[in-house]
Amino acid sequence: MIESVNGYIVGEPLGRGGMSRVYHGRHETLGYPVAIKFLEPGLATDQKYIERFEREARQASSLKNPAVVDVIDFGRKDSLYYIVMEYVNGRDLSLIFDDFERYGTRQHFFPAEIALLILEAVCRGLQHAHDNGVIHRDIKPSNILLTHDGYVKIVDFGLARDLLPTSPEITATGVVIGTPAYMAPEQALGDKDLDARCDVFALGSLFYHLLSGIKPFQGSRPSEVQEQIIKESPAPLTRQTCPQLEPCLAALISRMLAKDRVERFSDAGELLPAVQDCLELVDHTGSVLKLRHENLRKFAEEPVKYSESLRQMNIAARLKRGYHHQSLGPDHLVDATLEFSRVTCLDPNNREATRVLGELRNTADETGLDWNVVKDRVRECGETQVLDPADTPGSQGRSMRPLLLLLIPLVLVIGVWMLFAMKNSEPGPEVVAEEFTAVSGQSDSLLVQDKLVQDPDRSLTDPAPAHEDEPLEDNAPSGALVDQEAQSVTPEFTEPDPAPLPLPTVRLQSAETVEVLRNGRQIWNGSGTHDLEVEPRQSQKLRVLAPSLFAEQTITIPPLDRGSRHVVRVAFTTGTLTVAAQVNMSAKLDGQQLDAAASGKYENLRVGAGSHELTVSHPGYVAVGAWLYTDDADTKLPVLRTDEQGTTFVCDITAAVNHQIYCEFKRLER
Repeated sequence: MIESVNGYIVGEPLGRGGMSRVYHGRHETLGYPVAIKFLEPGLATDQKYIERFEREARQASSLKNPAVVDVIDFGRKDSLYYIVMEYVNGRDLSLIFDDFERYGTRQHFFPAEIALLILEAVCRGLQHAHDNGVIHRDIKPSNILLTHDGYVKIVDFGLARDLLPTSPEITATGVVIGTPAYMAPEQALGDKDLDARCDVFALGSLFYHLLSGIKPFQGSRPSEVQEQIIKESPAPLTRQTCPQLEPCLAALISRMLAKDRVERFSDAGELLPAVQDCLELVDHTGSVLKLRHENLRKFAEEPVKYSESLRQMNIAARLKRGYHHQSLGPDHLVDATLEFSRVTCLDPNNREATRVLGELRNTADETGLDWNVVKDRVRECGETQVLDPADTPGSQGRSMRPLLLLLIPLVLVIGVWMLFAMKNSEPGPEVVAEEFTAVSGQSDSLLVQDKLVQDPDRSLTDPAPAHEDEPLEDNAPSGALVDQEAQSVTPEFTEPDPAPLPLPTVRLQSAETVEVLRNGRQIWNGSGTHDLEVEPRQSQKLRVLAPSLFAEQTITIPPLDRGSRHVVRVAFTTGTLTVAAQVNMSAKLDGQQLDAAASGKYENLRVGAGSHELTVSHPGYVAVGAWLYTDDADTKLPVLRTDEQGTTFVCDITAAVNHQIYCEFKRLER
């Protein structure tokens, strides 16, 4: 490795990326530290990568902002291209995530206050970039550094794009722009008309990851992640995945991750005030806003320890507010329940909060308030998890105590009266029968009251249901004359069965012309919207073909109930393909004949991502090889077969990438 460049001594390696390596360095004379990035030697002969490397240096050096790593120098020595940058004494966010995993803590996410402080700083840096016509296009944890002094830095503008109309578009070749887990839907679809809103979406994915410790879009392969980003919404955050979740945080993430970019914040400048509003609502102790860098500095030094410290501070603050609302009386019951419920989210084993929630329920019972109504009002305030103190040990006895105090004296009085009546009276047989009936009636009455304790929705005046095995008997004495005219004959009324709910409906939406098959039978051929009835509570698979894109996919419809509707948006990730044609050469892709353009090439075909078969033939010639060229590599295609149709090669198409295939032929010997 080279020892120095333009007055800077090259030291130990710091890291390596896809197209460059970074080394620690220092100025030969002044001795201040720097970071030196070198373009990989294998790419130094490709003019496209050289221009991209130079553009990174040019754009980053033009963005003079505390939240953007400063570029000091750019140049070339021998065959090596380099960028000299300020040295950042800190770590990227992905390494901080590793700390939570390494120490085995149950918390694998950033505290909400810290996540918002980081988001605020990144917004300031991106706002400066957006105002200067630059979008980053690769925001992710490893490109955000947190210094030991509590400052946030954005790095790696290697995929950045200049929005000024006079600037050349180097990435217009269709390279996959961005990291799959954080790219916006328009990036995943290969849209070249990108703007600042793709950075807003990436920030939303980053913020979701910081709050929950989970990436919003996941998959075993990049193509699976891209499919999720295009078609699916991330799982909503809950108190289980994010104990500090507030309604403002959920609303902020929802808007940042909107599939339609029109619904997102227009740029980081519009996003920044919304982030600051959330920070004010989440800062329950009032100390975070006053000491921004101090909090970030403490977090950077010991992320796990300081996160636990913030959690305990939040618990203490909520307990204090909860007790304050409790002291104000029943009118503040909802506010008190809200605070103590959020304590149980931060600490599910907090006995103090559980005990007070039991007391609050007793207060509701004593004042005639319905506890379910209280819980509903708490949920309206944004608290989705309300601990029911009736489920906690000992709380059921406390809630039943007032009722037992009323029932015990009543039972004692009735019992004493029954004993007195049985011992002090000697009636005849008929009287005994009457008293037995009376006592039985009292016993039945007690049973009804006991049942009402268990079922408060049943009225005292409701008749006791007859035993289902006991026939109804006529109470008229045997041989009695019955006046048939006086009898009231009530006709039987059978309530009609309710009309069955309609079959579940699946609404298919596709911008492309598609053919949809179910069990091998075509059920739709077209574009736009189509409603399809399916069998209830049965999982079904639909095969969707897009002939114009040489693509197909299988859609699984989950079991649906009657009367429900399920919307499926059909979308395909595609790349572009150009096949270099020779005179009289014929080409087929997946059995479909290709029509050559006037230039003699099969140009800019939109082809679905995945594996395809390319068959080429030339009268009097035989294909001896085919090569696939992309911006990243060139590959010789494997031969699948050779027959009377020609030679068939297997080629893999990557989403949002331009592919060029060149076929080589040899004349047949006569």
